[in-house]
Amino acid sequence: MRIWILNHYATESLAGGRHYNLALELSEKGYEVSVFAAGFLHNQFYETREYGNRIFDCDVINGVEYIWLKTYPYDRNNWRRFLNMISFAIRVYKVGKTEPAPDVIIASSVHPLTWISGYKLARKHRSRFIVEVRDLWPETLINMGAIKKNSIPARLMRKLEQFMYTRAEKIITLLPEAHKYITTLGIERDKIIYVPNGANPEIYEIDDKPDQGFDEYLQKYPAFLDESKFKVVYTGAHGVVNSIETAIQAADILQRRGIDNICFLLVGAGPEKDNLIEMANKLRLKNVEFCNQVPRSTVPYILSCAECCLLLGKDIPLYQYGISPNKLFDYLASSKPIVFAGNVVNNIVDIAKCGITVPPEEYESLADALIELSQMSKSNLEEMGKNGRQYFMENHTYQALADKLEKEVILS
Repeated sequence: MRIWILNHYATESLAGGRHYNLALELSEKGYEVSVFAAGFLHNQFYETREYGNRIFDCDVINGVEYIWLKTYPYDRNNWRRFLNMISFAIRVYKVGKTEPAPDVIIASSVHPLTWISGYKLARKHRSRFIVEVRDLWPETLINMGAIKKNSIPARLMRKLEQFMYTRAEKIITLLPEAHKYITTLGIERDKIIYVPNGANPEIYEIDDKPDQGFDEYLQKYPAFLDESKFKVVYTGAHGVVNSIETAIQAADILQRRGIDNICFLLVGAGPEKDNLIEMANKLRLKNVEFCNQVPRSTVPYILSCAECCLLLGKDIPLYQYGISPNKLFDYLASSKPIVFAGNVVNNIVDIAKCGITVPPEEYESLADALIELSQMSKSNLEEMGKNGRQYFMENHTYQALADKLEKEVILS
């Protein structure tokens, strides 16, 4: 059986990418899986492939075929990014229509234009059409204040959303309670399948495996090896929704209290990073270090240095449907305690008993939680980490998620 996965941003994240890992597991079951993605890295603003005179490039990675599409470049989140989205949607259809017909097309909505291309390709090839909902559109933009609820863009997105949900044979959602929203659009509950994010457990069993990239990273950021500090590590995007300013304000509180054994190591990139660095500089923080983004393969080594990991969220109604951030499953797989500043229905930190939860955007509460963790015994911290790892192994390995995808979507 031939399966296509269309995801604009399914970059070559061999160690941790959702669709790479699902495709790898499915290929090991005997499926022929192709992933269509852009070669342009959206969070680092550069092209990773060489196309020559073509608009696409092909690669096979551990049995998974990747078709990389040349898209419109941009260097910040402005109108050029929208052109990048349009160029992907056009070219994935242009290339896909010339390929041998697949049996199943899974179109993933990092942005909803991919749904349109997937739907058109499914009609042309007479394939089964599956929609994957990564972000609820337009609800995410409304909750973040980017558009108004009854604006023309919101109404158009909702029409597109409803049309695609109706036409899809199945709807995959990463959020456990998203069905409560989707069914309000007249969609049958049994069409909606929950397949969350996960991680690959093997890559977190690093022991003494060498990693040249990490060794070089430590030379630039030796704080990761400072045993005198209680290291609070965040890995991931630095965007508005990530609420990293909560950590900055908590760091300020700790510094003003004279607590100097807790340090924040913030790893990643994103549109808010410069603003966050400026905020930390204005507060003259000595307990915060901003670190460059690393390849997915290096993340386990980064997390191995942490005393605890940080997960932050905004206080927005959207989280009534749940969350499924990649970094959460990285943290769980790494056997580290987690401090979660958020309010969600599927609070895995509480369910798994693997850390402390505080209200979102409450700086004092976050500071107090970090003090509490820093004063715990090593055995208590290790127990929290083991609880998280056990929950992860039972619920969020990509092998288990691929089994669920096969049973409830592909073969149903």
